[in-house]
Amino acid sequence: MADGKIFDGRVKPSEISGWAVELTYSYSAFGEYYSGSFVKAFTRKKHAEAFLERFPRGTPLPVRYKAENAAVSTLLLSDIGLLVAAL
Repeated sequence: MADGKIFDGRVKPSEISGWAVELTYSYSAFGEYYSGSFVKAFTRKKHAEAFLERFPRGTPLPVRYKAENAAVSTLLLSDIGLLVAAL
């Protein structure tokens, strides 16, 4: 696990669910910097926008990465639960 930060976020149309939030984040592991993205689907645009509001640029968050390949990472909703608890 590494300490990461939100680099950018946006709401975008999704063919599958209607709307999606894409968060781009950065983190460091083993002295190297990496980035990743996380996508969460929503059926309503207002819910996607409300989710995105909780993640302004610079928001710290825990990032999980593979020890054998630190470039492979993910965000888990259970790890960022306090930020999304009101949804």
